[in-house]
Amino acid sequence: MDPNVRKDVLLILEGVEDSFKRYNADEIMEWSNHIIHSASIHQEKYTSRVAIVVYSIGKIMARGKIRRYPQGAWNSFETTVRNELVHAIRNLKKNDFKAFNSNILNLQKAVVALDKSFMVYADYVVDNAKLKKGAKIHEHGISIKRVAELFGVTEWELRSYAGKTQILDRDREKSTVSDRLKKVRGFFE
Repeated sequence: MDPNVRKDVLLILEGVEDSFKRYNADEIMEWSNHIIHSASIHQEKYTSRVAIVVYSIGKIMARGKIRRYPQGAWNSFETTVRNELVHAIRNLKKNDFKAFNSNILNLQKAVVALDKSFMVYADYVVDNAKLKKGAKIHEHGISIKRVAELFGVTEWELRSYAGKTQILDRDREKSTVSDRLKKVRGFFE
């Protein structure tokens, strides 16, 4: 893992750990948005996985405030997330990427295992996180094909989601017709 990516992921995981301790779902979602920037620049599998996990935890935390989960399942989820975040941070600091990857997978499993009746929603959260984060990365200028490969989704799914959010229709640079004509003429001079 690139040292700059490692530093950024560490910062994010430490922030998520702190926000999780304080039950602050909004901050976790902010950390999720932050890692998207890193994922769009570095395009590494680790940043993509962390983005998905952080987004999923944030969504569950927001929903957990309503206390729709059985207390025992919630307590188990909380314990697992706290422990795996601590271990992921420690393993990343030691450059033990195999153990770090295992921690991230355990976090993802904790999201899915929160409640048996929650499986459908958890799958939706993880799938939606992939599409949402993938669309955001595409918005940063990375191709749909590359983003689909990074997140393990089809190009069709990603295009469909991005189309619904109108990301594909956004004009990055607002300009007048005369500005665009000047730009084109500049190519031929």
